[in-house]
Amino acid sequence: MKSKEKRTQKLREVLACLSRGEIVQNRQLKTVLGAENYARYCDDYREQTQLRKLLRDKPDEIIEYEKRLRDATFAYSKADSKSVKGQHKTASKMFNDADGLFERLAEYLSEKIVGHGALETWFDRPLATGVEDSFGLSPDSFPQIITSRSLNNKGARIQLAIASLPTV
Repeated sequence: MKSKEKRTQKLREVLACLSRGEIVQNRQLKTVLGAENYARYCDDYREQTQLRKLLRDKPDEIIEYEKRLRDATFAYSKADSKSVKGQHKTASKMFNDADGLFERLAEYLSEKIVGHGALETWFDRPLATGVEDSFGLSPDSFPQIITSRSLNNKGARIQLAIASLPTV
C-alpha cells in the first residue's frame, strides 16, 4: 500500500511541474509512468506533433477566407461601436458596408470551398449549402477555421486541449 501512495505522490509532483510549465526529464517520466504508459505518451506526442504541423500548413483558400472573415468582422465591430455611441446614421452606413463584405464572404465560401472535402475539414462546423441554411450577416453566423481562437469557434475546446498539451 505504501508503494502505491508513494507512486501517486510522485505522479502528483510531476503533474505539478508540468502544470507550472517546468521541464520534466524523459527519464523521470519513464520511471513514474512505467514503460507501457511512457510508450503511449511518446505515441501521443508524435501524433500531436504531426497534427500541429498539419494545422500550420493551411491551403491558400483557407488563408484567403480567414482574411476576408477578419475584414468583415472588423467592419461589423466598428459599425457596432458607432451604434453603441449613438451615432446611428454613421453606424447604418457602416453596417451596410459590413453586410456587403459578409455577402462577398458567403459567395467566396460557396464558390471556392463548399464541396471540397479537404477544405471543408478546416472548419469548425459543417458548411450549409441550402437556402434555409444560408449564413447571416454577422460574425457569429460564419464558420470559423479550426485553428481560430475566436469565441465563435464551435470547435474551440479541441484547440484549447491541443494548446494545453505539454511539449517535450
